[in-house]
Amino acid sequence: MTAAAALFAFIFLFERFRPVLNSGPAYLLPELSTEVVKTVQIWPTGQSEIRVERTNDAWRLTAPVAYPAQNTNVQDFLDALQRLTIAHKISEKELRMDPKADQDYGIDPPQLSLSFNSGRSIHFGNRTAPGDQVFVRIPGIEGVAIVDAEVLNYFPQNGNSWRDPTLADLAGETFDRITMTNMLKSRSFILQRDSTNKFWAMTFPLKTRADSEKVEDAVQKLEKVRVQEFISDDPKADLEIFGLQPPALTVALGQGTNTLVVLDFGKELTNNPGLIYARRRDQTAIVALSTNAMAQWSASYEIFRDRHLVTLMGPLETIAVQGQDSFSLQWQTNNTWQVVTRDSPAQDFPADQLLATHVARTLSELEIIDFEKDSVPEPDFPRYGLASPVRKYVLKWTVSPTATNPPTELDFGTNGTGQVFARRIGEDAVYGIAPLDFEALPSASWQLRERKIWDFEVNDVARITIQQNGKTREIVRNGTNGWSLAAGSSGVINISAIEDTTRELGHLTAFSWVGHGNAKLAGFGFAPGGHQLTFELKSGEKLNVQFGAETRLGAPYASVIYNGEPWIFEFPPDIYPSVQFCLTIPPAP
Repeated sequence: MTAAAALFAFIFLFERFRPVLNSGPAYLLPELSTEVVKTVQIWPTGQSEIRVERTNDAWRLTAPVAYPAQNTNVQDFLDALQRLTIAHKISEKELRMDPKADQDYGIDPPQLSLSFNSGRSIHFGNRTAPGDQVFVRIPGIEGVAIVDAEVLNYFPQNGNSWRDPTLADLAGETFDRITMTNMLKSRSFILQRDSTNKFWAMTFPLKTRADSEKVEDAVQKLEKVRVQEFISDDPKADLEIFGLQPPALTVALGQGTNTLVVLDFGKELTNNPGLIYARRRDQTAIVALSTNAMAQWSASYEIFRDRHLVTLMGPLETIAVQGQDSFSLQWQTNNTWQVVTRDSPAQDFPADQLLATHVARTLSELEIIDFEKDSVPEPDFPRYGLASPVRKYVLKWTVSPTATNPPTELDFGTNGTGQVFARRIGEDAVYGIAPLDFEALPSASWQLRERKIWDFEVNDVARITIQQNGKTREIVRNGTNGWSLAAGSSGVINISAIEDTTRELGHLTAFSWVGHGNAKLAGFGFAPGGHQLTFELKSGEKLNVQFGAETRLGAPYASVIYNGEPWIFEFPPDIYPSVQFCLTIPPAP
């Protein structure tokens, strides 16, 4: 019993406390944590030390040259070492038994060595005979490990391998001024960004609006420029031989009065015409870039001028128009537009939402086709028809809590030759505008009236009266799909056609407005005894539409009464054939 108890105790203690063997992979550097690595030193055989240091999560080369490093390359290198596993290990005893071990394995001297945080070195030797593995020796740890040779692909080949090829990393820079100087073409320009609305403007050689999208695009392309070749790091290099003293082209970015980044661009490489020399003035490195890298910046300053007559400052609140009459398009709290006339509030009416939106879009997309003259004094306005503009548009923006956006006023004129000129109040320039673009803008309030004529259902109709050629015919609705001629009316009717056509006419929408007022009727072919329809609803309301001459689309002009006067419009050409078929009075045979 004593022996059995002793055996039980041994088994219990052995099974409970015996060491558990790790069946997972054996890592070469099990204690390596990439997050705590601040310095990496690499000594390739026959080359200078390569050293990178991390500050604020950014890696920087400190040897063989001081220069920003590629963060991703360094991190990929550390990750590869962290996951590197031992495929096989040669014991210390085996090493001592091999008199040519250092030579066979290439570990003394090593092919390359590395160190983290100036700690112990890790020596990489020869590749194994197949070439897919490499010998590794860590002083202080017995034996030689054999690991996957793929890790060697993550080592920098030379001092330039880990250099950041970005010429201008502007991600952390806040700048509001860009100065471009082209020495070859003796020209320069300055762009300034407004501190409130963030739009770019040109302040030299003239004061004008800049195309903010083009400026931002050029800056983004500048950030994407990559160094093709590192030429020299000599701080005493002769800049003149590279065309950098003076530079052919300089782009300087600043904030306020402080200059942040200055980029100089020189001449083409004689042995490679596809590249040009360049440098950052805060660095000693001279590099080579693609000749296409600076195409936008080396062009004329006019490429950055805003060719839009209107710069959108935010949501529009009001568009005031002076043309055939004076009125405003005003945005309402219910997200609709209202036409507000200056003469009488009683004459205000809802705007057609599609037409009003089209006006805003047309103004925002209106392009300058010609910079007629950059500075025009007021005495010269008559030459362009701008002393008394034929039209004026004033755009007012909704109040912004972060920016002050003053109204934009546009004047349009013509000199009688068919040309259309425009100017923005507050700018000295006169611009040329395409006549077709100008004609697409409204000149009268009536052009923007809501085009929905009326809205009723076919079941709401009690009677239709047709008048034409001095004759009258009445059609009475007798329930669903039931139509008959009223007493005193004669002829033949098509009941289903009348039902369908009335259903369409219940939601009648003008194709476009062409005028209003009794004086306009004759000009559009309206005459006494002409064709007209009157819809009498069950509510007692009567709705009347008259037809005039034929439009360019084949349908007639039509007229309805609003506020006691006729409003004339182009009748929808897709509906009128149905009207001709069933809601007319044929002439007597």
